Amino acid sequence: LGASFQGIGTLPGDGVSVAYGISGDGQYVVGASDDQAIRWHDGTMTGLGMLGCPIPSWSQAFGVSQNGAHVVGGSCNDGFIWTQTTGMQALSTKVGQVGSWWANAVSSQGDIVVGINDAEDAFAWSSADGVISLGTLPGHDRAEGKGVHYSPPFPPWFPGLVTVVGTSANTTTGAFQAFKWDSSSQLMQGLGYLPGDARSGANAISRNASTIVGWSRTASGSSKPVRWVSGVIEEIPTGSIIGCEAKAVSGDGSVVVGSCGLGVAWIWDSLHGFRNMVTLLTKGFGLNLTDWTLSEATGVSDDGSRIVGYALYNPEGDTEGWIADVAIPNDAEGNAQSIGAGQTSGSLATATPDGSDSCGGTGSPDIWYRYTAPASGVLRLDTCGT
Repeated sequence: LGASFQGIGTLPGDGVSVAYGISGDGQYVVGASDDQAIRWHDGTMTGLGMLGCPIPSWSQAFGVSQNGAHVVGGSCNDGFIWTQTTGMQALSTKVGQVGSWWANAVSSQGDIVVGINDAEDAFAWSSADGVISLGTLPGHDRAEGKGVHYSPPFPPWFPGLVTVVGTSANTTTGAFQAFKWDSSSQLMQGLGYLPGDARSGANAISRNASTIVGWSRTASGSSKPVRWVSGVIEEIPTGSIIGCEAKAVSGDGSVVVGSCGLGVAWIWDSLHGFRNMVTLLTKGFGLNLTDWTLSEATGVSDDGSRIVGYALYNPEGDTEGWIADVAIPNDAEGNAQSIGAGQTSGSLATATPDGSDSCGGTGSPDIWYRYTAPASGVLRLDTCGT
């Protein structure tokens, strides 16, 4: 069926791992194994090291560029940027200012890093332009950059645009609000809340900059996952499950993943709606997830086909990062699967509509097959059960 699920394992001698992000091309996973930041690719996990600091030292990776070449995160009391060539470098050294520069995300090209500094201001840094403090929303005293989008310049008409999203807060009153900052206006804009709510936060922005995802809630209630599409906030319905937030979004904004407070990793798209990842993988694709508790979905590839997160418990009872492939190879007509006589199994679990039918229906998901008759005669096709 094309779908798969696997744990990412740990570094030798370690006991637990987590996955916090995935590259846009879906090939590289970043997170941590015990106390060390890692990058995982095609079954191989690499430790990224730690910055020099007093014992106990530690590091965690949170963001990765589109091709996996640049990884950012935190180690001890500083942020870092890592490449295969340079290894792990302290962000305070790159910035050229003493202090803590915690890194949460990196642009798809790998050249812009965002996060929070020790003055509790959101910041953006690039090697070309240095560091820019984004400040906070009015009346707030803390802001943190969580996602970044960069449109490169196209001379002479377009100078380039950096967009940063995150959460601004008043730590005294407990007020929170999602924000968007862009390099054109140089202003931080509050994104607001769902009607009746009083707090919100943003966690990520799609690669095409159309969609921001995060959460919204009342002053004392449970959070609800939301997305801002072209600046307009929309709730992602979760049914009876509460305490949820959206953590990541695909490149075009069509697929959103996240987690709920009760330990539920989930995926959403407009066609299939909100679905528990375990239900999708087991009932939708027939995979065996016995003794896996998928508590967090933290990242999604640009095309929406690969999801990462971590399980509170794996079959051995330990926390472990995971990656799931939910692609359907014959979703598009051009990728029709050749079949012969007999029974063929398939799944519509993540299928999209891209064809027409003879039954008057529109907008239904479809998958494609191709049959070449070996001789003239009567052909019987039965799609019973779909």
